[in-house]
Amino acid sequence: MILFCIHNLGNLTGTKREYNVRQRKIIITGASGLVGRYLVTQIQTDNSYDIYVTVHKSLPKFGKNIQLDLSQTENISKKFKEIRPDVIVNLAAIANVDTCEIEPDLAMRLNRDLVAAISKYINDNNKPYFLHVSTDYVFDGNDGNYMEDSQTNPVNWYGITKLQGENEIISRLTEGNWCIARTSTPFGVHPTKQSFPIFLLEKLRKGQSVKVVIDQYTSPTYAMNLADMLKEIIDRRTEGIIHTCGASRLSRYEQALKISREFGLNEKLILKVISDEMNWKAKRPKDSSLNMNKACKLLTQNKPKSFDDALAQFAKEIYDISLLNG
Repeated sequence: MILFCIHNLGNLTGTKREYNVRQRKIIITGASGLVGRYLVTQIQTDNSYDIYVTVHKSLPKFGKNIQLDLSQTENISKKFKEIRPDVIVNLAAIANVDTCEIEPDLAMRLNRDLVAAISKYINDNNKPYFLHVSTDYVFDGNDGNYMEDSQTNPVNWYGITKLQGENEIISRLTEGNWCIARTSTPFGVHPTKQSFPIFLLEKLRKGQSVKVVIDQYTSPTYAMNLADMLKEIIDRRTEGIIHTCGASRLSRYEQALKISREFGLNEKLILKVISDEMNWKAKRPKDSSLNMNKACKLLTQNKPKSFDDALAQFAKEIYDISLLNG
């Protein structure tokens, strides 16, 4: 396993920072997850934010901890009232597609009920800005290149619960103080969670063959690029639904070939299979790629990256970490 280590760029011991304006309080759920670690790392370099992160089992590296089991949604309002945030970012979810089929009630609590509880808090308490991260799996995958207003039709329990979470926001919040950011197959480095490139690299470096599907297309998203886009959305208070993912539509097999070539590994170990041959509990959409025209137009500082550019940056991150860890 490749270890992920981020230096704390926050306040140094004995250093007192002065601010010309009041810091905006931001609560981030799911801060210890793959995307959460990158986002908190990005936000904590900005002195205008006072960061609070929810904590249950995993301890995020940055931010002030709020001890809270997010599956117990009845406790959300009380905890959030203690902070009175200006911004809420929800990254918490049961994102493992097969786990959602195995534990449907837990998936519903975290993917829908948590969003409903946060939305209710927002309506009842000064209406802070709300950024919720959703998924390409709200689509059935029959077409691909989905726009923000394309017809949703999820094919698995994960997609169903995430879509219901989106609908909780749309039905409860009418002030325009919210944004739903849909992403697609995020990847990056995390101390415990294996995204697809890390899984593939570990197999190939051991000389092991890997079955990779040729008939499932997504818009693979480097979590660092996603975090940059989400940070700009928060700063700009972008409203409505926006797709925030990588700029390339690729099959899993095409992704695997590019990864193996970037790292100089044996691509002959990558074996072509079709989705029907995989032992998955949940059905996957065949083409859930997302159209990025809106993000490219609205986001001025952080554009969606092509997979080639993102992969080169990802490789540099891994190289830097390997140097850091000796």
